[in-house]
Amino acid sequence: MYHLLFAFLVYWAARLGHFVWRTGQSPLRFLPGPRDRGHLLLGHLKEMMFAEDYSAQRAWRDEYGSTFTVRAFWGVSAYLPP
Repeated sequence: MYHLLFAFLVYWAARLGHFVWRTGQSPLRFLPGPRDRGHLLLGHLKEMMFAEDYSAQRAWRDEYGSTFTVRAFWGVSAYLPP
């Protein structure tokens, strides 16, 4: 029984480690974008969903240019194309 629990914990620890490593190695981290991390789980998606008439995206586009990144679920960088 303990072997199964140990295997389960090792598996999820490895998945979490891979997720953190992959997120830290993303080339999108070099693109400009909002410096705040946004919501812990939703990133900047919460601001984008509840803003009227795309005002958040327009403000970021005016500030950072046509190519920039925002934080998506769990803080992963997401590219917003022009």
